[in-house]
Amino acid sequence: MTAPRLSYGEYPPPLTAAELIRRLAALPPDTPVLVDGPAAAFSPIAATQLVEVQELDRVPVPELGRFDATAEAARNVADPPGAVAAQPIGSPRMALVLRREQQVDDEDEDAESDD
Repeated sequence: MTAPRLSYGEYPPPLTAAELIRRLAALPPDTPVLVDGPAAAFSPIAATQLVEVQELDRVPVPELGRFDATAEAARNVADPPGAVAAQPIGSPRMALVLRREQQVDDEDEDAESDD
């Protein structure tokens, strides 16, 4: 069975590894895989990691995604950083996280936030 060819454009997000594999199979093998950076640029994937995550129903803010590692999610539910407490959605599950390469500016911001 031949994988379908993909055309330029935006596609719905793959929700499972099987969906992602199906899309990747349609690409030429030398196609780079990149992730978004914080300033609308793209970066190579620096690492992949399997993480147990919990989806939260928190108010959308640019810095936060819908999922946290389970320990961080439990802290955010018990002691929310904002005015509105987040609630868990469903049960924790394993997820493949694609980590982007860390930029020098990102490292400087992380150091400043630790002060």
